[in-house]
Amino acid sequence: MSVGSNLVLASEILKTKYTEAFRNGVKTDPTLISEKIMKNNKGYEGEEYIEAPIPVGVSGGFGFGDMTGLSVPEGANVAHKKFKQAPAEYFVAINLLHRLVKAKREATLIDYLDTEINGAYTAAKWNIGRAIWGNGIGKLGTISSVKVVDDEHTEITFSNRKQIITGILVDIYASNAIIGSAPVVKKARVDGVSANSDGTATVTLLTNEGAKITEGCFMTVQNSHGREIVGIGSVFDDEITHIHGLSKAENPWLRPVVKDAQNDITMTILREALDESDDHNGKVDVFAMGGKAYSAFSEYAQAANVKLESSEGVLKVGHKAITFQYLDKEIAVYQERFVPENEIWGIGTQDIEPHMDELDYTNDTPDTPVFERIAGTSIFQAMMASYGNYIIKNPGGFIRIKNANAVA
Repeated sequence: MSVGSNLVLASEILKTKYTEAFRNGVKTDPTLISEKIMKNNKGYEGEEYIEAPIPVGVSGGFGFGDMTGLSVPEGANVAHKKFKQAPAEYFVAINLLHRLVKAKREATLIDYLDTEINGAYTAAKWNIGRAIWGNGIGKLGTISSVKVVDDEHTEITFSNRKQIITGILVDIYASNAIIGSAPVVKKARVDGVSANSDGTATVTLLTNEGAKITEGCFMTVQNSHGREIVGIGSVFDDEITHIHGLSKAENPWLRPVVKDAQNDITMTILREALDESDDHNGKVDVFAMGGKAYSAFSEYAQAANVKLESSEGVLKVGHKAITFQYLDKEIAVYQERFVPENEIWGIGTQDIEPHMDELDYTNDTPDTPVFERIAGTSIFQAMMASYGNYIIKNPGGFIRIKNANAVA
């Protein structure tokens, strides 16, 4: 088979056998709450900014009085603010090498294509899940030690083993770099990750610029610094001073409920936090827990004989989640890798509103393969893209519980 006919075949297989599953998977699989929040998706139509009017508080038009008409309450409409959010863009590239596109056996091409598609899907799922819980800046963590092994390999100690995965391309920035500044190293490949007992990771990078990396540098996924979707972490991160164009300092209703468990997490703390959230019209239905916080909660619940249920489909179809009853609501509890180890985040999935369009090919015209050769290389690439962003409608109803881990 010729290269041309193989590209046509690969494009047809990609579009007819994989695309729909790929699209559905990146909607529902990145994190256990993905399926729930994507039910709120409003779509994206290419607008320059996503705008959303947000009610603040309740109507003021209530009061007790009498029938004389002299003390009838005045009307006071619900106050509104306007959220304004620029769209984000994310891309998924699927590469085929020329020497394998030349394969004479169709089965060889199909096996190779399957490997590349599955690798691209795993990368997309991991990165979208990370970004959903992130703060929109895209900073994965910082570097505390550097060892140039040889001309192609550099070994670093990285601050957060849960924010790194083998295979991704990363940019490395100086510690004081601002959004828009150039990285000191661009598109280094993560060649290996070894977890350390203190939560850090020993990471091997493929780069011939290791000498430029210094202690204190931070890493992002390639090209992503300051370009990621507005994630849940933007609500809880005090360094994020604005959300959807509004100042947290000037709009107290944007600030979440914050509690300190003082290394002794109990149902009392969770219920007190839910009570405060209700005062802000919160709709919390999930407590996502960092690893150490989840362990502490599990040990407490077992020792205190806390009544917990195992409910199917609360978070995701076919998945059983631990739940407890709060007033008339069922609250799901689970361990989330992208929540800080010692914290618990309470979120209302109804208040996370995606405005995302369908993941689609950037080159998809009739009778033309979706794979195009990258100029100056022997690589053929199919590029998928999605545009839009997330609106968090009621950040003040969310909950952050600090120091929820047991005493070390």
